[in-house]
Amino acid sequence: MKSDPRRHARKLERLLDEPARPLHSLASLAHHALSAIEHFAPALLAAALMLAAAVLVLGHVRRRRLARGARVVTVGVPPEIDAGGALLLWSALHDLIRPRLSRLLSGQPHLCWEVVASEAGTKFRVWVPSSIPSGLIERAVASAWPGASTATEAASEDRSAGAVQVASELALSGPDWFPLNPAMNPDPLPLILGQLSGMRGEQRAVVQVLARPATAREQRRLRMAARRLRAGISPHRLVRFLDFFVT
Repeated sequence: MKSDPRRHARKLERLLDEPARPLHSLASLAHHALSAIEHFAPALLAAALMLAAAVLVLGHVRRRRLARGARVVTVGVPPEIDAGGALLLWSALHDLIRPRLSRLLSGQPHLCWEVVASEAGTKFRVWVPSSIPSGLIERAVASAWPGASTATEAASEDRSAGAVQVASELALSGPDWFPLNPAMNPDPLPLILGQLSGMRGEQRAVVQVLARPATAREQRRLRMAARRLRAGISPHRLVRFLDFFVT
C-alpha cells in the first residue's frame, strides 16, 4: 500500500499553520486521563489497600510457618578457630536457596546466629527453621571448624512470668554492596562478650544476627555495583539517569 504524498503535505501545512495544535491535543488527553483517574480513584485505592493487607498477612503467615518446629543448635567452640571457616560454612549453606517460585509462595528460610549470655556463662547457638533438613547445620559446622561439637534441641520461647524484655534492632549503615570486613582489627567479638558478662540471677542477654544466602540475582546485582564503583560510576539508577542528561 502506497502512501499519499498529498495527505502528508496537508498534514505538514496544518502543522505549520497551527504549531501549537499538538500541545492542545496533549492537554485534552491529560484532562481526560485525570478525569478517568478521579473517577476510578476510590476503587484503585481500595484495591491497593487490600493488596497491601494481603501482602502483610501472607508475610506474617509465612514467618509463623517457617518458625513452627524450629530447633536450636548449640555450638561448642574448639580451642583454635580458623577465621576462614565462616566462608566454608556459608558455601555449604548456599544450597538452602529455594527456587524463585517457592520463595515467592512460601518464603526463603533464614538462619539466626545467637550469642546467649546468662549467669551460667555464654553459649553460641544457631536458630534453624524446620524447613532445613536435620543434620545439615551440624555437619556444616563440623566441616567448617574441626573439633567443634554441636547439641540440638527444640526451640522454645523463654518468657518468665513478670520478666521485662528490652530489644534493640541494628541495620547496616551503608548499601548492601559494600562488603563486611572479616579481618577487623581489633576483633569486635571480645567487646561483645565483655558487654554480655556479669549477668546475675534471671538476667538474660541475646545477640542475634539474622542472615540468609544471597540468590544468584542478588549476587549479579552486587557484583555489577562493585564494578561500577571501581569504574567511578554511581551504582544508583537515578544518578546515572541524571548524569546522562547533565553530561
